[in-house]
Amino acid sequence: MVRFLHRSAAGLMALSLLAGSLVFGSTPAGAQCNNQGTCAPGVWESSINLQNLSGNNASVTIDFYDKDGNLAGAPYTVEGGIPANGAVSIFVPAQVATLASGQYSAVVNSTEQVKATVNTASTNSASAPWTAFGYEGADTTMSGPKLYFPGLYKSYFGFDSEMVVQNVGTGNTTASVRFYNQATGAAVGGAISLGDIGPNQSRTFSLANRPEIAAGNIAYSAVVTSSGDVPITGIANIWRSTGANGTASYNALTDGSSTLYAPALYKGYYGFTSALTVQNIGTTNATVKIDYPGVPEENFTLAPNQAKEFFQPNNAQLP
Repeated sequence: MVRFLHRSAAGLMALSLLAGSLVFGSTPAGAQCNNQGTCAPGVWESSINLQNLSGNNASVTIDFYDKDGNLAGAPYTVEGGIPANGAVSIFVPAQVATLASGQYSAVVNSTEQVKATVNTASTNSASAPWTAFGYEGADTTMSGPKLYFPGLYKSYFGFDSEMVVQNVGTGNTTASVRFYNQATGAAVGGAISLGDIGPNQSRTFSLANRPEIAAGNIAYSAVVTSSGDVPITGIANIWRSTGANGTASYNALTDGSSTLYAPALYKGYYGFTSALTVQNIGTTNATVKIDYPGVPEENFTLAPNQAKEFFQPNNAQLP
C-alpha cells in the first residue's frame, strides 16, 4: 500500500451507472473521431455490470442517448430486476437490440441503490488491436461543475488520450477546459471551449484534435469547467498503438483529499508495471510526500492544478 500525505487537496488517478454513465457501443474508432466518438483504434463493444447493494429486489431500466443527446429507442429493462445483493452483466451489442452501431451515453434508473462498472473491449473484433479497459459508473458524488484529469497525453512515449464528458444535469451546459504542463505546472494557453453539451449527452474530446496541445513527451493535466454550475461527469481513455497495443481508462475527479491510498502498484510484477499520478486540485501549492513502506519517500511540490506522474520502473529504490 502507498499513502500520500500533503497539505492541500489532491486527486489520485487510478487506471481501472446510477446517475450518469459513459458507454461505448460497437463502432469503428476512426469514423467518429471529431467530438463524436472515441479516437482509440479498434472496434469496441461494451458490457454494463450492475450490483444491487440492497436487501430488496431492484427494478432497473437503462436509457441510452446518442451523440446528439437524443434517446436511442425505448429504455432497456433488466428482466426480473436484480435480486437482493445480486449482480447482472449486460452485453450491450447482444442484449440491447434497439441500438445501432455507435457510441452512446447511458443513465441507469433503479428502485434500489446500485453500483456499476463498464467493460469495453475490442477482443471480439476480426482484426487487431485486441485490448480492453474498464471504468466505474458515476453517481452523484462523482459529478460536479468541475472535473479534474490528472494525466492526459498526445504522443507521449507512444500514448494518446481523450476526455469523454457527460452532462448529468437537467439543462444545457457550455464546457471549457484548461490544460497544464505536468513538468512546469504552467497553464497551456487560456481556456478552450468544448462547446455545448445537452442533458444526458456525452461528447468526446481527443488531444489529437487540439492544435493548442503540443505532441511529444510532455504529460498534461486538465480542468474541465461546466457553465452555470451544471453537473458533469467524465472519463479519460488512454491508448498506445506502437509496440504492444494497450488501453486504459480512469474516472475524472470532482474532489480530493489530504491523504490518499494506492493499494496496488507494480514494477516488473509478472510482467506488469504501473504509473501513479497525483494532481493538486487546491488553490495553493501542495507539499506532497509519497510514502512507500520500507522505501525512501518521494517529496515534491505541486502548483494548483498541476499533476505529477511517477512510473514505478523509474524508481531505483523500488525492488
